[in-house]
Amino acid sequence: ASDPNFANLVLTPKTMRCFTLVSNELIADSPTRGPSFNIESILARQFGRVMGAKEEASFGNGNGSGANPKGFFAYTGAGEIGAYTTAAKSTVAIADLQGIVAALKRQYRDGACWVMSDDMFWRIRNFLMVGTAGTQAGGNYAPFAWSLGDGRLQDGEPARLLGYPVYCCASGAVPTYTDGAVVAGFGNFKNYFHIGEREGISIKVARETYLANNQTGYFAFARHNCVPSVYEAFKHLKIKA
Repeated sequence: ASDPNFANLVLTPKTMRCFTLVSNELIADSPTRGPSFNIESILARQFGRVMGAKEEASFGNGNGSGANPKGFFAYTGAGEIGAYTTAAKSTVAIADLQGIVAALKRQYRDGACWVMSDDMFWRIRNFLMVGTAGTQAGGNYAPFAWSLGDGRLQDGEPARLLGYPVYCCASGAVPTYTDGAVVAGFGNFKNYFHIGEREGISIKVARETYLANNQTGYFAFARHNCVPSVYEAFKHLKIKA
C-alpha cells in the first residue's frame, strides 16, 4: 500500500441568493395577529427551506459554473469519480448493486452509504420485492439485500441496501433516470466529501428601494461549496447506454 498524501483542499465560496417582496401593510398589521405571526421569523423559515432545497440540488447535481457548486454527480471526468455500469440497459439488477459495492476499495467501505433520488429508491425497492407469483419467495427478492424499517432497524434509522445506509434526495439533485446516466452514488461521504459554509444564511432588508410600491424587499445570502477529497472513495452507478 502507498503512503498517504496530503495537500491543500480549496473550496471557493459560491454565493446563493434568494429574494422576496412583502407588503408594508402586512408588516404593519402583523403585531395585531399575535406573537406567533412574526414576518421576519416566517421569512427566515421559508428562506431556510428554499435555500436548503437549492443546496441539495447544487451539492448533488450542480454544474460548477457561475454561482453553482460542482455537485457529486458532476464529477464524471477523466481522473474523477469512476462509474460502475449496469450489465443491461434501462434496468438495475441485484448483481449491479453487488458489483458497485465490490468495486469500491475495501478501506472506503467502512462508513460508506448510498445516495440516490426517491425515484431510484423505489425502483430498486420494487425490483427487489418482485418474486414468484408476486410473492417474496424466489425471483429477485433477497432478504439480506434490503432492510426498510421493518423491525430490524430502530425508528429514525435510514433504510439499508446490502447493509449500507440509503439517503434519498430530491429528483433535481440526481440526473434523470435514463440510459447512459449516472443514477446513484456509493461511497464514504462522511470522511471524503466536504461541504463548506461561510456565516450560514444572512438576511438583508431593503426598506427604501421598493417604497414606491409600498413594499419591503428581503434578500437572503449563503456562501458555500462542496468537493470530494479522494475520488476513489466513491463510485457512480451508471445505466448502460
